[in-house]
Amino acid sequence: MLKARSFRSLLAGGLCLSLLFSSCQREGRRGAFANEAEPRYGGTLIVPIFSSAITRARLDPVVPSYEPIATMIFDRLAATEDQAGERIVPSLAESWEESPDGLVWRFRLREARFQDDDCFAGGIGRRVRADDVIYSWQRMIRALPAGYHYFGRFIAGALEYRDGRADAISGLRALDERTLEVHLVAPFVGFIRAVTWFPTSIVPREAVERYGEDFSKHPVGTGAFRLVEWDVNGGRITLARNPNYWGRDPQGRPLPYLNEIRYVLYPNQTTAFQAVVNGRAHMAPVPADLLDKIAERDSSGELRLRDEYAARDLHLISYRSPALGYGLYFNMDRRTPFTRDVRLRQAIGYVVRPPGESPLRPLLRPVPGVPPQDDKGFYYDPERARALLREAGYPEGHGLPALRLLINPATRVQSLDSIERVRELGIEVEEIVVNSIETEDLLRKGDYDLYIASVRSWGDLYPDVTSLLARFLSAAPPEENAARYRNPRFDALFTRIMAEKDESRRHSLVLQMEEMLLQDAVFIMIRTSLPDYQYVALRREAHVRGDGNINFRTTWLEV
Repeated sequence: MLKARSFRSLLAGGLCLSLLFSSCQREGRRGAFANEAEPRYGGTLIVPIFSSAITRARLDPVVPSYEPIATMIFDRLAATEDQAGERIVPSLAESWEESPDGLVWRFRLREARFQDDDCFAGGIGRRVRADDVIYSWQRMIRALPAGYHYFGRFIAGALEYRDGRADAISGLRALDERTLEVHLVAPFVGFIRAVTWFPTSIVPREAVERYGEDFSKHPVGTGAFRLVEWDVNGGRITLARNPNYWGRDPQGRPLPYLNEIRYVLYPNQTTAFQAVVNGRAHMAPVPADLLDKIAERDSSGELRLRDEYAARDLHLISYRSPALGYGLYFNMDRRTPFTRDVRLRQAIGYVVRPPGESPLRPLLRPVPGVPPQDDKGFYYDPERARALLREAGYPEGHGLPALRLLINPATRVQSLDSIERVRELGIEVEEIVVNSIETEDLLRKGDYDLYIASVRSWGDLYPDVTSLLARFLSAAPPEENAARYRNPRFDALFTRIMAEKDESRRHSLVLQMEEMLLQDAVFIMIRTSLPDYQYVALRREAHVRGDGNINFRTTWLEV
């Protein structure tokens, strides 16, 4: 017997989705940029983009290089409606149920159609079926390296399918055209959150097979908008309203309101912002060096545009950019003094953090409902680092072998200061600078002592905090568990977290696991951009509805 967790159909597109950022949040009073006027249909929203988006973007859920556009084209079964990822709402699934033992999830699909495309009979998009979900998830698990680790590992039979030992995932079953049943390998309370991960978006087999490698340039989904133009030379990407879209607003009117979203190439943020000021674009990020010039705080502390800019029919809204950091992994399979003595790893931990910054723990953002423990974590303290070297018998680093550091060029640029501070301790660092493909090969071979990589907050990239913690499981593959960390107590706590339904107990277990990583010093966060609030200028005629999220599905223009 499944226990129902039914949800009424909510406003389509509750996700915080925009071109300019993948996670955003309204600050200050709602009236600053939303109103209760009747929405109007039609119009073209003009949004700036920058060179990497138009030249290198791939609009495929399994290889997304510019996700904010792709999220306008594709849907998942469920979505997160708030920035913290705590509020989960229906998307292509109108409801779901979980069995009492937590091993079976059943999803009921809504009546939805794919976008019209020549890959379908007569060019008319067909209805979405449960076997489309199975096809999309199986494709993702094989095509995306992280697909199994962050999603597939929860599902019975996914490992055998990924490794080529099975032709299909046994735990995915289409009971009828609109009912999907998912069998898990173990109870996992966070599975519904995993279903909100963007790579799980639903695609039609017909389009993938017809367009092959070009599917990322000819995407077909169920989203509110469809791709109609990609002009690299003209610097323009245009999405048009999908007349088949299933979404409705609270009054039952079809979404989206806009006819088109036109993404226009601009050389930089300054020229894009000026385009908004001059009325040539509807929204753009405010360059940090211009913020004080165009805005000031009022008596309540809220940031407001100065009169000169407010008179030009502009609003100012803010959002929190995704948490991005850089972490250092110790390869615990290497037989060196650094893997045998935690004090040597801790010594490095006390110099890689930038001077003057507060302690930083392994998880990039606090666990919901648990006060941040800012007094714990590594911080810059070179004297403490030298004392730890002396205690371990290696004063000023004398007698220590060189550390082989695996790093890619972009991460190296962000980490040079940290690397130099390790050398200042008297520890030699041999840099192995390689591209991403070579990095995966060397991670599998284990020919490194240190590995520095970019890390995203679990709420911004990973669907659930367990997906980040799973990187340190004994059974995780080396390209995921770069630290080669093996701790039976950590593994046992992870098993408990998977099934724990009480949020307070779950949070407590997460903190215990984070504390293990901190005490063993196998993974050290060296820097992060969190918190980082940025601002966007929005023209008054562009109306943003919903709970404060910038949402092109529900945006409308005064046309």
